[in-house]
Amino acid sequence: MTLLNFMSKSWISHSYDRWGESVSDWTYEESHPNVWDGDWNTYFGLYAHHGGDGHVRAQFWSTHTWDKPKYIYRVKGRYRHQSYGGNYKGGWHTLIVKLLIDGSWTEIYNQHWDTGGGGSNNWNAWWTHDFDLTTGWDNVTGVQIWADGYSNSYEGDRRQDIRHRFHELEVYREAYEELFRVQGPNGLIRVGGVDLKSTSKARVMTPNGVKELPLLDLDDPEAVPIRIYTPAGAKAIPYAEL
Repeated sequence: MTLLNFMSKSWISHSYDRWGESVSDWTYEESHPNVWDGDWNTYFGLYAHHGGDGHVRAQFWSTHTWDKPKYIYRVKGRYRHQSYGGNYKGGWHTLIVKLLIDGSWTEIYNQHWDTGGGGSNNWNAWWTHDFDLTTGWDNVTGVQIWADGYSNSYEGDRRQDIRHRFHELEVYREAYEELFRVQGPNGLIRVGGVDLKSTSKARVMTPNGVKELPLLDLDDPEAVPIRIYTPAGAKAIPYAEL
């Protein structure tokens, strides 16, 4: 089975949002405008600042949704966190990964870390968290990475700061490998399929054995202009990606 990271597909909607407590000012920071560019060193992030004794808390999340449910085999990515405080510094940060399954957001990863002191009037060293989740989930129409951070201190230079950075997010489904070609009105159409499964409803013999033709809704953005008629009505089949 060949897996494909499909986060760069044009039919995915992407958005960022934030929430804060005791925030004097904040701004988005970036070295690249998205977190699905395939580069684990670039990032899109949030910087939050509070001036005075006390604390700052900031949440930052990145949401990515699509219309047609997918079976997801793998979710992986990278998140980095840093915080600043005056004297008597403390703090923590949390990372959660969610999938939109059957219309409800479901946590598949939840980790919490005590950021600790790290000295007065300075930044903590960067915390780097990579995740690679392979449970397998069906009927998925979205993914979200969500970060929460807190820093408190008093005296010293009387400030607290937080940085959240999302470096990469990759979501994998089975790739549509080329099974055959059909002559269309505007040229050849490459038809894709996947490895045969016990639940496969449409099958085709290829030089590499029997493969499955996935049956898609007619309005699926990955569908070729070919129809297969089933007892449940007309279905479409996908373009080849490989």
